[in-house]
Amino acid sequence: PGDVSLGAYNFTMTPDFMLRSQLDCIHGKHKIFDIKTRATHAIRQCFHLLPEVPASERHLHFLDYKIKTKRGLWFSFEREMYDMIRSAFLKYACQIRIGRMDGAFVAYHNTREIFGFQYVPLTFMDKTVFGSTHMANTFFGLASSVLGRVLDEVLADHGTARKLRLTVSPTNRRCLKVAVEEIIDETRLLPADGREDAKLYHEVAHERHEWYLWVKTELNGGAVDKPWHFTEDHSLQVSYCLQDLGSRSTKEDP
Repeated sequence: PGDVSLGAYNFTMTPDFMLRSQLDCIHGKHKIFDIKTRATHAIRQCFHLLPEVPASERHLHFLDYKIKTKRGLWFSFEREMYDMIRSAFLKYACQIRIGRMDGAFVAYHNTREIFGFQYVPLTFMDKTVFGSTHMANTFFGLASSVLGRVLDEVLADHGTARKLRLTVSPTNRRCLKVAVEEIIDETRLLPADGREDAKLYHEVAHERHEWYLWVKTELNGGAVDKPWHFTEDHSLQVSYCLQDLGSRSTKEDP
């Protein structure tokens, strides 16, 4: 596209679609890495607390939470790394893999003070989330393939005349719910003072089409539904089924 600066992004092709990842920094000629700011545990959780306080001000009540030690359940770098492994590394690993980057440079802070920096290579994320880089690459390839099949089904049903909003949400069974709504109008509001990002509002049709996405994995020819470990010497197959739930009105949604 004409509005994309040369070198600001890396693009990755799958068999069905293209992915784009913005590039933050480069060291030397080839070592590209991302920059992440990571607020403390208290700041990240504060939006679930103090409902009587405006959301934009809740973090101000937790500025006394500071990182003081290397290890420990609270006030430690160990706590922040533990939380990142459980909640952030999956998306970090996907973004960095799309951009063909080496890792991420993380700054720990509480919005007022910076407590330290850490460089986290992609290989570390792969090991802590997936078990190995081979398992991470396999996951990325298979997940992209299944997503491509889902998008094919959605476009076959809705066409390309209108923009679509697609939502994927978990269920209490071994499947995901895929919901698609047609966007019939959108409005972009620019802030008056220029200190905030523009807000994009969508008006969607009062009908939602839904599917269940079922996935089955087989390791060396046997079905598995528990965590496992595999190497280049093993054979992993993934099959899927899209169960069409039809369309329903969204006028009764809360």
